[in-house]
Amino acid sequence: MSPRTLLYLQTNLIVAHRSADGFMRTVDKGDYETAAQYLDLRNLRGTTSELTGAQLARRFS
Repeated sequence: MSPRTLLYLQTNLIVAHRSADGFMRTVDKGDYETAAQYLDLRNLRGTTSELTGAQLARRFS
């Protein structure tokens, strides 16, 4: 694996970890509106698409 590819993968893992950590910290505080900002809501289908981001964050907690 090239150093450039390795750096790319490490960076993406760090970003994903920080996003998950931020989501969990805001959910633990009960701040579902802010937690929803960590979620990618672009491709929701069915009845899930009818829920707000805050409602989904509450369900995931």
